[in-house]
Amino acid sequence: MSLAELYTKDYFENQGGSNYTEYIDWPFFKERAEWIVKTYNPKSVLELGCAKGFMIDHLLDLGVDAHGIEISEYAYSQAKNKAKIRNLDFTEEFWTFDLYGQTIVSFDVLEHLPVDKVDIVVRQLASPDI
Repeated sequence: MSLAELYTKDYFENQGGSNYTEYIDWPFFKERAEWIVKTYNPKSVLELGCAKGFMIDHLLDLGVDAHGIEISEYAYSQAKNKAKIRNLDFTEEFWTFDLYGQTIVSFDVLEHLPVDKVDIVVRQLASPDI
């Protein structure tokens, strides 16, 4: 079973392996986007594990060229700005910073990955030339 098959509609909407009962655009997505812009003033942002892309939407509204990478086919299918998101398993497939920008963010992602998949993600975040 692939990781994409773990992160289904049930996972995001019905506590099917997660603590989510309904994955919606909670206020903290906008607050995080505003904090990122205020703190770092990025021209472009890549969000690793962007789910339905809510923070991408808020960053775009703030004038940031925002992109995302998401494992879940379900979450990707629910995103408003699919053209800004790549649906791929970032624990298996190589991804590079150059395709998306300089500022990388990731919130509430690593704890949702199987333990044996965390190392590759952390290594790529630490050194994109792996």
